[in-house]
Amino acid sequence: MLALAMMGGQKGAKRRELGLKDAAEVIDPVIRGARFDLDPVARINAICEWLRFECEYSGVIEEIGRGQLQFKHLTFQEYLAAAQLASTPNRGWWPIIEARLMELQWRETIDLFPGCLLDATRGTTLDADHLVTQIHQLWPKELRLVRAARITAILSRFAPAFGCARYQPPKNSPNAAPRCSPRPKRSLSPKAQRRSRRSSGSPRPKRSASPAIVGSPPNVLRRTS
Repeated sequence: MLALAMMGGQKGAKRRELGLKDAAEVIDPVIRGARFDLDPVARINAICEWLRFECEYSGVIEEIGRGQLQFKHLTFQEYLAAAQLASTPNRGWWPIIEARLMELQWRETIDLFPGCLLDATRGTTLDADHLVTQIHQLWPKELRLVRAARITAILSRFAPAFGCARYQPPKNSPNAAPRCSPRPKRSLSPKAQRRSRRSSGSPRPKRSASPAIVGSPPNVLRRTS
């Protein structure tokens, strides 16, 4: 929850640091459901104390002075944001994924998201199918070739996570990106064929004798004295 808030959610700006009290207010809704015996001010103070303890002992977040905290490594923040997104019920993660899909600041989180989604504790194969299907529906007004290139580029970023989970994307999606048919092979000219053989190191074919020489009588081939 804290990592996703620091990534900016659906529309906010990504930030590396967050005030201790602001971080406590992000976490407060979770604590409020478990601790009914604390008034709001006491609850925020208790969360701040817990965050200071985590900064000192967890190795994940740290306090950097002036009441500011940050994740010790940006990858922690990006991964935990992806994990939080994958845990969103009713596939509520898609509006955020769609809004951030092409942003450079969100690239690592987007790339880590399919792996988190395929984790058995967070999502299912059906959720991954939904992700792939939604991506296939993007940019319907783009040119056919441009749209195919964009969708292929995004899905190729998901390939490592899909491979680790042994996940196979749906092949018969009704909104699948159009595939570009391969260009027909053109026959090479004799000159291009000779260049290709020289570059590949293939031996040059033996040149046959001229028909005029082969069919000439023997006395034509004799050396005149």
